[in-house]
Amino acid sequence: MIDAKTVLSTLLATTGIRLTVMSARFQGQGFSRVTVQINAGSVIHIPLEQIRPFANQPRKDFDPKQLQELAGAISVVGQQVSAIVIALPEGGQHRFELVDGERRWRACKLAGVETLKCEIVETSGEADQYRRSVASNFGRADHTPLEIADAIKVLRADGMTIEKIADLFGRSVPWVCNYQSLQKLSDSVLKLLNHPEKDKRLRVSHAFAIASLPKSEQIKVARDCVSQSMRPYQLSQRVRSTKVQLGIARPEDRDSHDDWMVIVRFVDRTLGDLQPLMDIDENWILRILSNRNERQLDNLDVLAEELASEMTAYTEFIRTLIKKARNQGRRKETA
Repeated sequence: MIDAKTVLSTLLATTGIRLTVMSARFQGQGFSRVTVQINAGSVIHIPLEQIRPFANQPRKDFDPKQLQELAGAISVVGQQVSAIVIALPEGGQHRFELVDGERRWRACKLAGVETLKCEIVETSGEADQYRRSVASNFGRADHTPLEIADAIKVLRADGMTIEKIADLFGRSVPWVCNYQSLQKLSDSVLKLLNHPEKDKRLRVSHAFAIASLPKSEQIKVARDCVSQSMRPYQLSQRVRSTKVQLGIARPEDRDSHDDWMVIVRFVDRTLGDLQPLMDIDENWILRILSNRNERQLDNLDVLAEELASEMTAYTEFIRTLIKKARNQGRRKETA
């Protein structure tokens, strides 16, 4: 049973809802008592106090600054995207539980908004609810690496294959395997991965490589990686040499032609990956970026800066070695 005054102010004009008057007497403010039957697929405005968060939802980190920004936007233009909830059995403190939309729920509280626009869905159980939450949440790019790793761990424990998890995230199998590997990191390395200061923070791409080391060896390599601002190829060499020293990997005995082809194929593949991006219509990209918030644009700007830095460093590295190789070749010719 829900108080009629609340129902009439928030639900009466909403489609997909059937109101059945159980006992009615006009008291100047509305019916005294009604029963509300809500069909799955309905979009309604629900009082915030009737909604509880999903305790096992994959997002754990809620940035206060971002919440304030979202609250400000909701105050000005209202809630633009519906949250997703499931109906709970009657008799409890709450009538609905979130599947997706806890940031909007929190922001509405901050903004002083009393209701949350929600779509009602049905799930087959908590595992299904968790999968839906992952599918909804991870379509966005503002999750921490550990939130992604924890979500993959839960899904694997629920029996999902790596391939199905990749489909759920809309990512590749190697992407899932990389983030799954973060579960192997020591607590000390995890702290570096989450360090609040950017110049002291371990990059997630570096963490993937370090995760392949025994935990006892990880923190030293991780600290050196951050303090020395190692490039990916430098870290790869360090990880490899550490494994050789520990006796868990053998020194590679490779033919020089094989190494040459690795370099050529890498450069060629990188150019091939970049070319489609360069061919995309500028106006199409601009339309996409125009619909993103400041936080998302800042994140993309950082990634673009890191990409440019890595490409510049690798280009200089290759050109320096090419120059050295040419000089050595000339000396051999004149010898």
